[in-house]
Amino acid sequence: MAELSWVEIADRKTGEKNIWSCHFDRDDAEVTIRDRRGGEPYRKKVTDAEMEQFKCPKPAFGDFDVLIHIVLDVLRSQGYGELE
Repeated sequence: MAELSWVEIADRKTGEKNIWSCHFDRDDAEVTIRDRRGGEPYRKKVTDAEMEQFKCPKPAFGDFDVLIHIVLDVLRSQGYGELE
């Protein structure tokens, strides 16, 4: 199994990096969210079920569909919303 531990979103139009990030710490069962569009960074404890969304079968070389699906699910579940 592969495990996603960090998601960063950048704005390709402006070149601004890291406008939104989500860091998952399995040892502490905690997610840290930083949203530079407004608001303060926050941390929250996650359940076992929420921790499972960060895992997937190890993808084959060049197979990005599974990883994209996971990243989109994390964005939606952690409050970023839909990508434009």
